[in-house]
Amino acid sequence: GPLFAITFTFYRGILWWSVGYQMFQDIFHVMNNGMANKLRPGRNHVLYVMMILNLLLGALQLYWFSIILGEAAKVIGIDTEIASASSSSTVKEQYL
Repeated sequence: GPLFAITFTFYRGILWWSVGYQMFQDIFHVMNNGMANKLRPGRNHVLYVMMILNLLLGALQLYWFSIILGEAAKVIGIDTEIASASSSSTVKEQYL
């Protein structure tokens, strides 16, 4: 319901990107000052994997957020093409 939409927006739509940005800053800092090699020699690839995964999961958060927005638009009575196309069941009905 509405509480889910609000908490998803806050935690996954806003905080995800804020914390992800902080993580990128930390990774770039330890990579640039050599601390990553000093503390974990030969394991820098893990930091790159973390950055890539963060971006991919962030894209997934945006996709889910678009679905939530589409459903919320339907609930409050906004019937737009974007709102109806964001729901996978609606898309299936359009093509069947």
